[in-house]
Amino acid sequence: MWSQGIVDFFLQRPIDPDYRDYCIRDVLDLHEVYANMTKGMEKKELELAKLVSAHYVSIGYVISIIFQ
Repeated sequence: MWSQGIVDFFLQRPIDPDYRDYCIRDVLDLHEVYANMTKGMEKKELELAKLVSAHYVSIGYVISIIFQ
């Protein structure tokens, strides 16, 4: 659904319990995903990754506004 741009189900209230539970599980998994992704990284590497990630997100946000 994401690849097709279908996101209307997030605008419906009350939100479908299946979608709500999916979103909750998705967020709860983030701590483990982050730990696995950064395992073994040196502090300098981690700081660079955070900087690049923040920059990438800000560019994506600007692009999303331009192409609305």
